[in-house]
Amino acid sequence: MKRNYCSAKLLLKYEAEMETSLQNNRTTPDKRSKLALFYKLKGDLLLDENIEEAFDCYMKSALEYMKISLHGKAFEMLYLMTNAMDGSPHLNQKAIRKLSTAFNFLSQ
Repeated sequence: MKRNYCSAKLLLKYEAEMETSLQNNRTTPDKRSKLALFYKLKGDLLLDENIEEAFDCYMKSALEYMKISLHGKAFEMLYLMTNAMDGSPHLNQKAIRKLSTAFNFLSQ
């Protein structure tokens, strides 16, 4: 798979527009799942640069998946977070707290 990080980062400027488009009460689950996927991919992109921000993206993805009852997908984000923790020697306490918060939220 070819990774073009520069092009991917350019797409991040559309995040606010995507979030605004979901403010409508008639937003379809399909749109919400696309936003959740966007956050997941953004988290993947940021994982090597800023693990805390990547975790925030995974949390946003999980929240969007929960809104449309895709619980399995939401827990996949938790898996990505735990997997990142396993391979990160410089993980800090803030990132660990984010994982704990995500786990508690998704377990309810």
